[in-house]
Amino acid sequence: INGERNPSEVYVSFRDAVLRILGISSGEIHDQDVPQSLEAEVEVERRKESSTDSALVKQVVGTDRLPAISIDAPKTADKPLRKGLPSFIWVIGGPGSNKAALCAQAVRSTPGWLHISIGEFFRTMASSNMIVNDAIVSGEMVPYDIVMQLVEQQILLNRDSDGIVIDGYPRDLNQVKKFETKFGQKPPLVLLDCSKLQLGRGRLDDSVSAFRKRLELFREVSLPMLKTLDSDNRLTIVRNK
Repeated sequence: INGERNPSEVYVSFRDAVLRILGISSGEIHDQDVPQSLEAEVEVERRKESSTDSALVKQVVGTDRLPAISIDAPKTADKPLRKGLPSFIWVIGGPGSNKAALCAQAVRSTPGWLHISIGEFFRTMASSNMIVNDAIVSGEMVPYDIVMQLVEQQILLNRDSDGIVIDGYPRDLNQVKKFETKFGQKPPLVLLDCSKLQLGRGRLDDSVSAFRKRLELFREVSLPMLKTLDSDNRLTIVRNK
């Protein structure tokens, strides 16, 4: 692909973005130029919409739910968990954007921090869980209840760490609000911006139809969330090309 960046360059940019976030108090992030590939879709207009973007915080993007299942979630599922928690950084990217590998590399150079890959957990669960397996095979989102149970479980298991980089979460505004209410934090988010052709090259388990569905969902569901987080100065974009 013309203009594609070397993976090592992408990693350096990603690592620098994470370290820059860690060096800023109150979760503030320095603005970055928004890539044209996303600017047209997210319609991020920082200079023009500062007075109207706050209304998007109230927006909730819904999705049909499949039956919930137990994954040994903590008994405190309906109660806020705010004391003694580590800091968080969210990382998302389109399907196959290599976010899990980049996150794993980044935390190695950040003592006290660890990495949780939501997608990798679900791919492991798929072998014994038909609901998760069906969602992955069809390219649909895993049901909200299962996602939140997994996130809470992993945070509680690793609450003694200094910080946690979570990749593959959140996917939409609904998940953002649930996390903020549950854990009392508003983490910054790092977006790995890739072209359509680049997306999916790192994944060998996707059928063409599942990949297209997953990419469609990412653009339809996640981009409104990105616009809202950008208006709150919580979005950092790492270009992959």
